[in-house]
Amino acid sequence: MNVQISPLLVASVAVFVVGIFAPFLRPNYFVGVRLPWTLRDERVWIATHRFLSVDCLVAGVFGFAVAFTGRATVPLVLVVVFGATLPAVIFSYIAHRRLHPARS
Repeated sequence: MNVQISPLLVASVAVFVVGIFAPFLRPNYFVGVRLPWTLRDERVWIATHRFLSVDCLVAGVFGFAVAFTGRATVPLVLVVVFGATLPAVIFSYIAHRRLHPARS
């Protein structure tokens, strides 16, 4: 019996699990989207991780579905992982700028 586990399948499950636990994370220096502006303001941290949760769940389901089509490639693994995290980083910066407008 030859069982081959797709790297996309593994990455998708990992991203999905992150999506399940992300909204329960509290500000810390070890796990989560640890950027200066998320660590500085708890409201930005909470909003970012709620957004990350939805984003990771969607990316995980997408990657999981694609993994079974037989078209799983390394670029798709990168799309799933970065597609889940990069929008959350951008969202966190926008949320921070809305709560703390630049002083002129």
